[in-house]
Amino acid sequence: MTVFVNVLTVVVIVRFPRLHTASNVLIVSLAAADTVTGVATPCGVVGNVIQRCVRQQGAAGAAGAAGDCMGGMGRQGGMGGQQGQQ
Repeated sequence: MTVFVNVLTVVVIVRFPRLHTASNVLIVSLAAADTVTGVATPCGVVGNVIQRCVRQQGAAGAAGAAGDCMGGMGRQGGMGGQQGQQ
């Protein structure tokens, strides 16, 4: 949704010459930066989760490590590491 709205903002401002003002240049710049962030952030989060799961499987063996990896995210409050688990 974020990416769609930002791309729509850029397209509308570029398409209509009446909207070519100095303040709209800043809006286009922010929309472009937000689009890049919206595209890159989910890819980075998924990459971190996969990398963490691979490390856990290597350290603990294949016996249930993947379940612990994915199930542990909710208990830890996100990407918080292994604090609080005993």
